[in-house]
Amino acid sequence: MRLRIFAAAVAIIASSASGAFAQLAGMTLPEVAAALSEAGMGISEDGQILRGEINGVSFSLEGYNCEESRCTEFLFSAGFSLGAPFPVEKINQWNWERYAGRASLSANGDPYVDHLFSVSGPGDKAVVGEAGDLWESIVLDFAEFIELPVAGA
Repeated sequence: MRLRIFAAAVAIIASSASGAFAQLAGMTLPEVAAALSEAGMGISEDGQILRGEINGVSFSLEGYNCEESRCTEFLFSAGFSLGAPFPVEKINQWNWERYAGRASLSANGDPYVDHLFSVSGPGDKAVVGEAGDLWESIVLDFAEFIELPVAGA
């Protein structure tokens, strides 16, 4: 009898604990914004998107794989309008030479760069800060690669 009561108590506790952990999976946009701000990146909330700027280059950050308001993946992205189509060969060169920062072209031939990162839960502030640092270097390197003058670089 005691064994059954103990087993039932363990099952209830395990069920409650797993429910609590499931609720804490991922991060909300405000949590990510706070972590990026703590890491020194200027960021603002714009509905379901975060927006920022690095040396005059605007970017956005969106959450993916979300349940309710918590997301486990976030995508930085920035697009550049250069006035003329950018060569696909150069985009391919970027993608072959880099491990982070995927480049692509819009239908008009404008270059874009993005970078995806994942988080487990709200305790991943350091992961977000590191992703922000990496994103900053990607943006500055890509701007140089497409020969875009960047303020302060």
